Amino acid sequence: LTAVSDKRTTHVFDTFAGIEVHKVTDFNHVTTCACLTPAGDILVTAAESGMVSFWDVASGERDGTFPLHSTEAMAERRNTRVNRLKCAHDGRCLILACEDHTVVLLDANPNNPFVQARLKGHTGSVLDCDVSRDNKYV
Repeated sequence: LTAVSDKRTTHVFDTFAGIEVHKVTDFNHVTTCACLTPAGDILVTAAESGMVSFWDVASGERDGTFPLHSTEAMAERRNTRVNRLKCAHDGRCLILACEDHTVVLLDANPNNPFVQARLKGHTGSVLDCDVSRDNKYV
């Protein structure tokens, strides 16, 4: 279980024991959403700036980052916010609902993430997203 709080901190809880096992803080970006991969070993956070961060759940250390938008857009904070983040059931893809009217499919490999697709067609901010159990539909 993950919970984003006080804008820069994400808490990871052990739901069986009912205790917090890790707390990760991103001092450079205001975190808006988080998810765990199906294996539970990687925590992914996304921020107002459009920065996606990968965290090792066991150590609480950041494994990598990925700027979802151009450096210029991120510097100006121009529609860069990620509103919602989901991980595909097979753990290979992240689905991000974005303020810039897109849904982004991002490879979930923390060592080499890349944009698989940028789905367009919304006329306003995308507030939420989900993925089918077979990962066929977003």
